[in-house]
Amino acid sequence: MHDNDYILGTHAEELRRLGLQHTVWREHARDAWTSAGFRKGQTIADICCGPGYASLDLAEIVGPLGSVVAIDRSESFLSALNTRAHADGLQNIQTVNCDFNVQQMPNIMLDNAWARWAFAFMQHPRDVLEQVVNRLRIGGKLVVHEYFCWETWRTVPRCRPVEEFGYRFIANWRLDGGEPNIALDILEWLPSLGCTVVSMRQFVRFAQPHIELWQWPKTFVFVGVDRLTDLGKMSADEAEIVKEAWLKLEANPNAYIVTPGLLEIIAEKQAP
Repeated sequence: MHDNDYILGTHAEELRRLGLQHTVWREHARDAWTSAGFRKGQTIADICCGPGYASLDLAEIVGPLGSVVAIDRSESFLSALNTRAHADGLQNIQTVNCDFNVQQMPNIMLDNAWARWAFAFMQHPRDVLEQVVNRLRIGGKLVVHEYFCWETWRTVPRCRPVEEFGYRFIANWRLDGGEPNIALDILEWLPSLGCTVVSMRQFVRFAQPHIELWQWPKTFVFVGVDRLTDLGKMSADEAEIVKEAWLKLEANPNAYIVTPGLLEIIAEKQAP
């Protein structure tokens, strides 16, 4: 598959959106890594790393004696990561171009693995999960952040164009072969793959226009409607209605956006 096959594309605006996304979720990711025992000297995979904002943080955690294996199907995203790593003087990130929909994961031994909004976009997520687990050492941890209930997407006051856009987007997501609420499936699959779930946390966040978190769903809406328009799945007039509705909502200081329900899973690989 090509970069253009990404559900939100790989253009500059999406690169910026992903950077903002990492910023507003970074604290929760780092808490999960600490809980899972990510530390210096380890080899950690960043599954479907995108432009690698998490990879850069992980590289600092594992240090010069450790290694981050950053895997993604987008050559442009990996190029952006390599450029940033070089600028930051990081030499412990190995980028791997791999499309999990048609390729096998490289045969590497891992201490731990991290995946955020990765399995939800795969056509064969259980097969890929098995590949990741097979490459973990006994006792290695897999940390996953995936949605378990995308349907918590709501606005206060209720804004029909914005809410309906969200459901329209995930319908297209499923037509593309993904599953937004993949966390529930992952919970089901892990025991049969030899893993024990050691902890879980759920996140349903409420954002208001004056806080940084608000900008995350806003950029999703604006990038998303443009993407659906480019794909011919939304008219320009429909896209404009959604954008105007968002801006009207944003002008209300008492408004809220409720984010889709996210589940954090930390699982440990057991001995056979």
